[in-house]
Amino acid sequence: MPERTDRWWNVKEDTDIVELSREVTGVLIRYGLRFFEDFPDSESLLQRLRAGQGRAGLTRSQVPLIHAILAKEKGLIEEARQQVHKAMMEATSPL
Repeated sequence: MPERTDRWWNVKEDTDIVELSREVTGVLIRYGLRFFEDFPDSESLLQRLRAGQGRAGLTRSQVPLIHAILAKEKGLIEEARQQVHKAMMEATSPL
């Protein structure tokens, strides 16, 4: 989202599901798909995270965990461990 915040929708018994579906679909097309244009595969995202080039739309605390997941998928166990350790250190340090 342009505000760089999550968007939540309230869904109740009287929610117009068709209208809600249109709105959610529009937001995904307008904002969500842009992320995937920049990162067509997991390797491109992993390279960006390794290079420390911004956060790729991720929060500070998500970066090392996503990095760890991608590294583990590629069999890079030590790199994954280092990123989990980094996430734990960031979680325990003051902002």
